[in-house]
Amino acid sequence: MARDRKNSLFVTATLFVVLMGVGSGYYLLRSSEAPKKLGGIQLAFPADKGADSEFTIDKYENLRKYTCYNLNSDTAQNTATLKEVRLKLNAIKSQEDTINGVHIILSDDTPYNDFIRTITICSEQKPSAFAPYRNDIYAFYLKLVPIENKTERDGGKLTNYK
Repeated sequence: MARDRKNSLFVTATLFVVLMGVGSGYYLLRSSEAPKKLGGIQLAFPADKGADSEFTIDKYENLRKYTCYNLNSDTAQNTATLKEVRLKLNAIKSQEDTINGVHIILSDDTPYNDFIRTITICSEQKPSAFAPYRNDIYAFYLKLVPIENKTERDGGKLTNYK
């Protein structure tokens, strides 16, 4: 009788330890998911000194008609302006408009919080593309092409690449 009790206690303790290990492993795997990424494509442009003509803001600046918005030191006015920016930019993205864009001009005394809210607005609706350059932010719709549909010319023949 004592031996049966000892064996059942041993089996119960073993099952308990195994189930605790499996449960904690499952919990750790579920809780360590990848962090959520911000859904924006940020384009970076080089400084004017040493810039190549292929990779300057002028190329993007002339491709679209930008609606200009100014942000200054007045937070209340900036909040109203950012509401307009959000409406305009989301309308451009939902209509898939590749002709128009938003040009946000930040003054030197614009609060940092308003700059962060501007970047957040640019990243809200996908696909989002924006280019901060000096005190300006250019935001526009960028048509994304799936990798399997992209092609490039290679020695006169058209080939798919990934």
